[in-house]
This record gives sequence, C-alpha cells and structure tokens, in this order.
Amino acid sequence: MKPLDYDQLEQLAKIVRVTPEDAVYSGPVAEWLEPEKIRSVMEYYGDLLRAEDDLTAAVYFVNQLRGLVFAQHFMVSLCERRLDLSVSNLRFHICYEGQYPSISLQVIDLTELDNTRNNGDDPSSEQAQQVLRDFYSLQMRPIMEAIAAVGSASIGQMWGQFPLTLLYFKDRVQPSLTDPQDVERFEQDYMYVTRELKGEVFGRKRNPFTVRLIELDNPYRPGENTYMKPSCCQYYKTGGGQRYCYACPKMSASEREERRLEVMASR
Repeated sequence: MKPLDYDQLEQLAKIVRVTPEDAVYSGPVAEWLEPEKIRSVMEYYGDLLRAEDDLTAAVYFVNQLRGLVFAQHFMVSLCERRLDLSVSNLRFHICYEGQYPSISLQVIDLTELDNTRNNGDDPSSEQAQQVLRDFYSLQMRPIMEAIAAVGSASIGQMWGQFPLTLLYFKDRVQPSLTDPQDVERFEQDYMYVTRELKGEVFGRKRNPFTVRLIELDNPYRPGENTYMKPSCCQYYKTGGGQRYCYACPKMSASEREERRLEVMASR
C-alpha cells in the first residue's frame, strides 16, 4: 500500500482540496439530502446540460458521482491512509467547460484516517469491507434516493449507471499496479462489492453491481469488445445528443448493427 496521492485523486476522481477556478456553482453535499435544495441544484445543472427533462438531469448528475466511487475504492484498496468521504465532509463544485457541466468534490476536513489493514496481508480484511459497506449504504444510497426522488427517476436506472463505471476504473488502475499484494487487495475489494454485498445495502432487492454484462463489438476500437450499458444514460436527451449511444440497452440489435457499420465506414 502507498501514501495518499492527492494529485492522483484529483486526476482519477475529481476529488479536490480547493475550489476549482472554473466553478460556477458550489455548496455543501449535505444539502443534496434536502428536497428543495437538491431540486435547485438539479435545475441549474439541467440547464447547463440542456437536458430535455428532470430524469435526464438526474441520471447525468448521478453519473458525475463516479469520482466518489473511484476515490473510495482507490483509497480503501491501495492507500495506507484515506479521507473521510461522508456527506457532511464534502462540498461540490459544478464546473462548466466546453459542452457539458462536470462536478468536482472538495473534502472539507482533510484529516487522514488510518487505512492499515488490521489483519496484515489478508486481502479480505473485515475493516476494508466495513468501510466499503458503510460507504454504499450510508453515503451513496441517501444521495441516490434523494436525486431519484426530485428527478422522478427509477432508482434502478440510477444504480445501473455504476457497474460499468466501476469496471472501467478497475481496468484502468489494475494494470498499473506492481505490488502483487496491491493487485490482490484491489481485486478482492472489487469482488466483495460486486458479488458479496447484499441488495439491502443499496436499498434494493438485488445488488445492482451484480449484473450480467453483454459484450458488443467495439466499432470505435476494431478488434476490441465493449459492453452494453445496464441502463440508459439519457445522452439522447441532452443538448449534445439526438441518438442513443451505441451501447444503449434501448437500441435494438438491428439498430446497433446499423450504427456499427456506420461507425466503421466513417473511420
């Protein structure tokens, strides 16, 4: 395990220590749990996104929380120390650069917590599992439910944004690990969240990370595969999109094949 790397946290997860210069809207994350305040934030975000409806703004907003998930897994699995990512210890900053708004999260109290595993080299440390379990049940779940309520969104669609997000993070970080113990810890913690956590942790009947991923040919990278998204990201209802994504589950097989051929012909 290695010391906490703040530059890497910012690069991987948009976890910052100061207000970004391009921030156009800021506030405490704790306000997201208050219906009127999160509604105001969502309306502002949706306007920047040019979202067609509240559902689209809500789903896109939830997608921006991938940094929070990245940061927690990165710190718990790979670092000697970790930061407190509880709702009460975070501020959010909506930044607007180019076509889409993005969200950075600022840790208020930067006191580092000990993350040394209390049972030595055992990769399946109960301490690490407890931190991850509490993160999803006590931090992520209330945020997700609050946003879903004001966005008139299905909580299943909201949670469905994360299985591929976490897999992408794993595929990005794991090849860079050189210590076999880091590799084992990282893999064990990933498997714990995606295979062992019960649905009740997420307020669901089933663990939303335990999904069957459907492989697709990737026309953007010929010879490689990609995955169908477990749920729609609403891209087609934003200012930048008029069509479903290639990996959208709403697209029929014939529509996807037509899109694949179209992309291949344009390369």
